Amino acid sequence: MIMYPVTMRSVGEWSLPHDTTAPGIARGLIAAALGAWRDPADAVLIASELVTNAVQHGSPPLVLGLSIAPARARVSVMNARGESATQPRIVAAGADEPDGRGLVIVAALSREWGWSPDGDNVIVWAEVADAPRS
Repeated sequence: MIMYPVTMRSVGEWSLPHDTTAPGIARGLIAAALGAWRDPADAVLIASELVTNAVQHGSPPLVLGLSIAPARARVSVMNARGESATQPRIVAAGADEPDGRGLVIVAALSREWGWSPDGDNVIVWAEVADAPRS
């Protein structure tokens, strides 16, 4: 189970397939869940990047979580550690490399991001700020 700070309220937790369809499913779930927000685009893109990383570098199970508090949302992804079992980190991808920019995007769009081990799993999360529609 994904744990959230006490000040945040869980909106949903969804099991996703551990395949290339997962990022699109994640985008749809987060967009629908944050439909009342002025602009959920950053949270949607963050979800897509975190899920893509989990599919590429982790193992099943794959769980997407969303929690909210006034004017902020936390997107989290839990998956089993992959074969590399290293911590998520930002890498400098070369201009000609097709991969390696996911966490750079997450860091640029979020107010903060991080990760934590959870037994054989890892949870990567990012928080975004937004003002709900009035």
